[in-house]
Amino acid sequence: MRTHTGEKPYSCTKCSKSFTQSSQLQEHLRAHAAECNFVCTVCGKAFSRYNSLSGHMKIHMRKRSHPCTICGKTLSSSGALVLHTKIHTGQKDHICPVCGKAFTYAGHLLVHSRIHSGEKPYVCKECGKGFPDASRLRVHSRSHSGERPYICTHCGRGCVTASELKKHNRIHTGEKPFNCSICPKAFPRNEDLKVHIKTHSNDRDHICCYCNKGFYQASTLKVHLRIHTGEKPYNCTVCGKTFSQTSALTVHMKTH
Repeated sequence: MRTHTGEKPYSCTKCSKSFTQSSQLQEHLRAHAAECNFVCTVCGKAFSRYNSLSGHMKIHMRKRSHPCTICGKTLSSSGALVLHTKIHTGQKDHICPVCGKAFTYAGHLLVHSRIHSGEKPYVCKECGKGFPDASRLRVHSRSHSGERPYICTHCGRGCVTASELKKHNRIHTGEKPFNCSICPKAFPRNEDLKVHIKTHSNDRDHICCYCNKGFYQASTLKVHLRIHTGEKPYNCTVCGKTFSQTSALTVHMKTH
């Protein structure tokens, strides 16, 4: 019917071109995908040049006079409000043609598509490692600079990301949201739960190449290997004695 009525409800967020069918919009977006590497972290819009992204970001910095009636957040334009509302409605018009995963923003689909293509346009100047989006490169860069902008209010420890800080805070709060489905045990991190699950199946997939002993975690195997290699990376600052484990060094320090 839209062929006769002229209705085109599917609009491109990059060039405002409209289409009668979602599939036509997806095909059109792929033409943009090859050239748009700079994605707005606020609304997901993508740009082919960094200068264009910088200019666009100023829109978000202006006075926000369009409030969301659902959560109260104010947006800088009616268009931004329409995009924001999709978060609440769950509307996801941008579909990955490879795996079918849906996204609210075209820019998020663009970044996701790099999982399939293997494209990593954001390259670290320090080590040459590539990343599919600017945010991951920014986090990685902190491994070189030592920057830890997320500070724990309990102990002052710095964390690289907000999610890392959230996990760390559970040490202080005692929160353990990840529950074992086999026994009553609970854990503060999902990765801890995954390691624990292996104890029920006795899945020791980290094998020592010297004695064939198996371990649940790669980190435990790493410590075990020092028995064979003789490596002792932990030094006593008082007498210079070295140890293969931090726990052994801690016990030793009490003798001083």
